[in-house]
Amino acid sequence: MREKLPNRRDNETCDFTCDGVRFTATIARYADGRVAELFLDAGKAGASVDTAARDAAVVLSLALQHGVDVGT
Repeated sequence: MREKLPNRRDNETCDFTCDGVRFTATIARYADGRVAELFLDAGKAGASVDTAARDAAVVLSLALQHGVDVGT
């Protein structure tokens, strides 16, 4: 069962580089501090690395909202 996210939630944004590609990640949290979702952007819209990063973030977000531990 999916755990509904509140309409407003804490989040944090950070930039990092991996293999020469710059990413921006935004992590949103439930009210109790658990990670609820991830938004990931490679900064090059339409590039395969950006598409893969965004898709991976969606999969992670869905897994977290269905009870999968962030460490898994």
